Amino acid sequence: MKITMLLLCLAALIIPATAQHFKQVTGFTGVMQMVAAGHSEVWGINTSGQVFRLIGSKFASVPGSLSRIYVGGGTLLQKDEIWGVDESGNVFHFNYGTKSFTHVAGSLQQIAVGEGDIDSCHPYEVWGIDFSDQVFRYNYCTNKFDQAPGSFVQVATAGGAVWGVNVAQQLYAFNFSTGQFQYSTLNGYLSLAADNNDCWALGPNGNIFAAGAFNGGYSASHITGTIIQLAAGDDGVWGIDPNQRILRFDPAVGSFVDAPGFFTQIAVGSGAGVWGVAPNSGDVFTFVRP
Repeated sequence: MKITMLLLCLAALIIPATAQHFKQVTGFTGVMQMVAAGHSEVWGINTSGQVFRLIGSKFASVPGSLSRIYVGGGTLLQKDEIWGVDESGNVFHFNYGTKSFTHVAGSLQQIAVGEGDIDSCHPYEVWGIDFSDQVFRYNYCTNKFDQAPGSFVQVATAGGAVWGVNVAQQLYAFNFSTGQFQYSTLNGYLSLAADNNDCWALGPNGNIFAAGAFNGGYSASHITGTIIQLAAGDDGVWGIDPNQRILRFDPAVGSFVDAPGFFTQIAVGSGAGVWGVAPNSGDVFTFVRP
């Protein structure tokens, strides 16, 4: 089974817990509200909407004002994409050439960014949901968001796969051949996170599931633990419990285990590491594996 194979591979990479710790990272002003990480890029937004980019070992200010920021899709061959939205739903895309954000037509409440490998017009999978739960996919040939079929409260993308969950808590997977979202027959999910192998989902009462496609169908495995926020990427699967404790998925035991510290928000990259925001202070920390 795909999930089992993933657990075995991750288990081989485990480093003794005593050698792992979170290290504080500075360079920003104010109280950090959220961080986002991709293959090599790490970004953050403070509670005033100011935007920061990790340069070297410190954050540096970038012009712009956002309420949410999204990072991902980077590989050894292409840079991460950086997208953001403000409180009004205006959409912005970071331009590496000008080192500034460019306004993009559309109004979205959330965006998901991942690697794309389907066609030249989608070198990245960039999906968005508007305030009516309508779904959109960004087209790099036309430089605009095209509406896609479906109505979701959240989308997640990684490894070229795209997942969505609707208001009825049903899980869907996008079928690139038909251009339609396909109902997975799995339900009871409230929010999603994805890595290159599976879609990780939260159900009621913080129940955790790992779902994926197997032999032409879909299945999900219940994972022990209680989490209110979930983050996944090539750098692992992490979460925050109701008491703001940090939890890390341990493939050796097949469940989440305690990690040192407390966070209000956590981000997991696909090469850029694991990042979190501490309660009250808004200090930012990154996970260090010696």
